[in-house]
Amino acid sequence: MTTEVELLRRQVELLERQLELSKIDPAEYTLSDDNPLSNFIYSILNKVDQTTPLEKIYSKFWNVFNYMLICGVGGTMVNFMVLLFFVNVVPLVIANLFAIFTAALWNYTFTVGPMGYTAGLSTKKTNKFKKTKEWT
Repeated sequence: MTTEVELLRRQVELLERQLELSKIDPAEYTLSDDNPLSNFIYSILNKVDQTTPLEKIYSKFWNVFNYMLICGVGGTMVNFMVLLFFVNVVPLVIANLFAIFTAALWNYTFTVGPMGYTAGLSTKKTNKFKKTKEWT
């Protein structure tokens, strides 16, 4: 005959096992197929011979590399282009502020914003409701 305490202990053990199974290890988070930037990088890596070490490094740290490309390279290029365009039009301080704001907007848009799914850094936002004739 089992007591209530014994039943509660079994339930706690079952819940602990379920929690252990539901834990997600960040190292197990894999690259999805709907990531255009990573697909492009993999296509470049596959054209070069003997890239297995590079592919292994990229597949392990793909999110860091994508973030560096978007923010480091892309944000810096956007900043320089906006600054070069506006430096002759407005004073340097205003041109620099506008360039910084534009680069920050670029970084937000392509990391956690609406276009972040292109680098795999956020999920693609979809409309939950489809527009039908009833709604128009």
